[in-house]
Amino acid sequence: MRIFPVLLLSLAVVACKPQSTPSTSTSSTPVAPAATAGTGHTEQPARPVEGDAAACPAPDFNGFAEKFASSISVQAKYTHWPLESTSIDAAAAPEPKPVAKQVSEQEASYPLLMAFDRAKREGQSVEVTQIPPDGAQIHYTKPDTDYSIRYLFKRQGACWQLVAIKDESL
Repeated sequence: MRIFPVLLLSLAVVACKPQSTPSTSTSSTPVAPAATAGTGHTEQPARPVEGDAAACPAPDFNGFAEKFASSISVQAKYTHWPLESTSIDAAAAPEPKPVAKQVSEQEASYPLLMAFDRAKREGQSVEVTQIPPDGAQIHYTKPDTDYSIRYLFKRQGACWQLVAIKDESL
């Protein structure tokens, strides 16, 4: 009966292992104009463990922002759900007004934002800014247009999470 203690020990190790929260986003509803192409993404990435610096894709926000913008799996892993999404209702009377909604993970469409190199090829400027004490943003604009989208991040433990998208375009 030597196998019984080994089996019990194996089950105890598996039971103590942190479990990940599944993430499956395949909806075609875009979160923001930059997220127009659904990819059929069905990967189930693990959520970051608070305080686990090794889980963060980069030690500083600039590096994190680059990886976040260029990787759907990083976007899925480091987005807080439900995600606050604000856009401008240009048809509102008597003047345009912001409309906020909470977007669930199932309603989101990846990529949530465009890769930096693609945005620049399409004539957009990308500004990455840290906002003390624990915030940051990626701001996409297009010169001589009203195109302006802000992706807002908040530091959660040892890394950042996307917490809101503010589409200020008309």
